[in-house]
Amino acid sequence: TLSATALAFAGVVDGGRLHALAGATMPGGQELAVAVGATPLDPHDAGMAPSLVLAFEPARDALSGLGLFIDTGDDGDATARALARSAWQLLDAGGVAHEAGVLRSHEGAGGVRLLAQRLGRSGFDGGAHAGGLLRGPYGPQCWVFPIIPDALRAVGRPPRAIAGALARLVPPEHASAYDRPLTWVQVQLPAEARGAAAAIRRVVVNCACASNLDVQAQRLSLGQMGDLVTRELHVGDGRHLREVLDVVGEHGDAYAVAGGAGAEIAPGQYRARGAVVRVRAARGGTGRFDRHVTVRSISTDGARGNTIGAGDVRQLGAMLASPTAQVVNLTPARGGGAPPPPAAARVRFAELLRTRERAVTPADVDIAVRAYEPRVVATDVRSSIAVDDTREPGRVEIVTVDVRGAEFDDPAAELVRLAAGLERHLQERSAPSTHVRVRVRSVDGLGHDAATRR
Repeated sequence: TLSATALAFAGVVDGGRLHALAGATMPGGQELAVAVGATPLDPHDAGMAPSLVLAFEPARDALSGLGLFIDTGDDGDATARALARSAWQLLDAGGVAHEAGVLRSHEGAGGVRLLAQRLGRSGFDGGAHAGGLLRGPYGPQCWVFPIIPDALRAVGRPPRAIAGALARLVPPEHASAYDRPLTWVQVQLPAEARGAAAAIRRVVVNCACASNLDVQAQRLSLGQMGDLVTRELHVGDGRHLREVLDVVGEHGDAYAVAGGAGAEIAPGQYRARGAVVRVRAARGGTGRFDRHVTVRSISTDGARGNTIGAGDVRQLGAMLASPTAQVVNLTPARGGGAPPPPAAARVRFAELLRTRERAVTPADVDIAVRAYEPRVVATDVRSSIAVDDTREPGRVEIVTVDVRGAEFDDPAAELVRLAAGLERHLQERSAPSTHVRVRVRSVDGLGHDAATRR
């Protein structure tokens, strides 16, 4: 949602000092200088827990649906995780946190963090989970506020603990800039979180993630006799099919995914393998078979999107709601890549023959990993015992996978996706009581090591 608000202040309390962050503007549009550095808190507030403090210009629905970009860079992963598990607090007119103003976050499509309001004792209103798309490199740095009810749209003074330091932090000509009503938000970080002031590069309002993943719908003809038909999807030149989302019949009925690879495809079912879809038409109430279906799929142009540098967006595919609004991409596009080529037929056959799609022994895990990703150079499997959410001990397989970062277009982003994909692949092939954790390690030092977390 495009908001008329602006960021009036962004700062981090860390180690008893208040640090200003880039992105805030003073009255009149002048950017708040961050070269001033940090200002000590008053002595009786020096023990304040690490916190991110934000202030927004008052506006109607200022925070409702607002998107924030909190730029933590490639080295701020720990800070991004701390923000994700911390409570966001809408402060009242006195700059004080209250229970009704607590927001928690959950993960949406592409890893974007969606904030949700607490609904009494029933928990938090997480809304519809928008997962399904892989986490993008910028997703965890984007935050979206929910619709804020009128009762929580408070404007007021800054939190008492930072008021004195804030007045000393800004230039003398703006000493009274924060003596006016603003909308204040505070994120209290875990006590052990340190270094957030250095990790957060800037905070920017009215931001959203963009992706080169497109959802396409194609209509496939089935004939009139209800026979099993095979059709190939077309995604266009230079594009790659990622996955088939769903198949919908002529009258709007959803088709089911057929069982295992050897199971018969029944009427009203389909099976997709790559761009090839096999469908058997469903029979309607009149006894007539569907003559066509609509297939929705996700496609991407892969690494071509990585050629867009920061500020290089030249054209938009839709008109903006406001004729005076401008759009700019704050970061370079990265993370795209063509799907890896299929593993060698010998490796795939070895996996089926040896493991029968089950990963039980370390050798099973090794062959399954290599069939999934041919660029793996070594696999190590260690067993451990951990306590799950039910507080029951269970077996955990810790799988460490070595790759050469130079063989990936964007190792910083692709190794994260490889770790998540491998975990799902191995978990599907493991015993129900076994949990799999995957770590992908770059043996040539290119990119960052990636691990799945729980």
